[in-house]
Amino acid sequence: MLNHQEHPLLRIPNKGLRLILLDINNLGIGRKFNRNITKAQWKQFYRQNMHNSARNVWYRMIHKLCPSKSALFVRRLRNIEDDKCTLCNDFEDAKHLMVSCPHKNDIWSNIFDQFLGSPKTAIPHQVYQSIVNLNLKPYLIYNLDIKITIFDLFAAIIRMM
Repeated sequence: MLNHQEHPLLRIPNKGLRLILLDINNLGIGRKFNRNITKAQWKQFYRQNMHNSARNVWYRMIHKLCPSKSALFVRRLRNIEDDKCTLCNDFEDAKHLMVSCPHKNDIWSNIFDQFLGSPKTAIPHQVYQSIVNLNLKPYLIYNLDIKITIFDLFAAIIRMM
């Protein structure tokens, strides 16, 4: 039987095993993890009934793994010739890809104007920070007859982008 410090490995919880393995390999815990997100926010995020493609992109944004042109260009992928946005020819990082490109910011602004009571304008930096920090409390849906949550609205936009 395998033991670690005189404890059988089969009786150590998964989290304990993970920490033991990380310690043995000298890996940094949460190198790209966003420490601004609480356990309650993670639970709320995972309880949302959103499409897996939206959840995947959102999760990648949080962990700074979003497939923007700059991230793909650094990896020297075959079909990526530069790190410029195909719509406006500016440098495309994750923030630009999802929010701050003028063409995509127009979409955010229109959706904010139609569906949100507060705030009425989409400030790209504020929207991006809200997404990557899972902090959607400042956003209020204007029409309460619509049976969606703020997470549903943001997930639909993220999926569309």
